[in-house]
Amino acid sequence: MSNIQINKTGEPDIIQASDGRLTLSVPIQIKRRSGRKLVTLPNGEIAKARHWDTAATPLQLALARGIAGLICWNRVKSNL
Repeated sequence: MSNIQINKTGEPDIIQASDGRLTLSVPIQIKRRSGRKLVTLPNGEIAKARHWDTAATPLQLALARGIAGLICWNRVKSNL
């Protein structure tokens, strides 16, 4: 899952237009954090990373090659 953090970076401001409308300005910074969380074992140790979390599988490599080939093909096709 992802964790979204919203940080206030300044003071809010209210701006009044000449026609009477109000604009509210709230300076914020939004950060989305995601990824695999560390697994803590009952004895307090951190579990080692599994090999499939650190290295690409053959299926992932084949998919990446296929997508790269498709991108190249679309570039060649668009230049014709």
